[in-house]
Amino acid sequence: MENPTHEKLKVLSKYLKDADLNTFSYDPYSGGSLERGIAYAQVQVMHEIGNFIEEILTHQEWTKKKH
Repeated sequence: MENPTHEKLKVLSKYLKDADLNTFSYDPYSGGSLERGIAYAQVQVMHEIGNFIEEILTHQEWTKKKH
């Protein structure tokens, strides 16, 4: 059985990696270029954090199997 915290981090990682402009309720018809740029930057940061969490979890699983 896996650690509950590990499972929660997996869920968080998936949520962050699945984020898109709709996550921020960005409306391309009413938002300007600054708003669009901010929304894209937020999505990119969420994806990067999700990838980092996934990488850490994968490394922990690999280390656990190795020992």
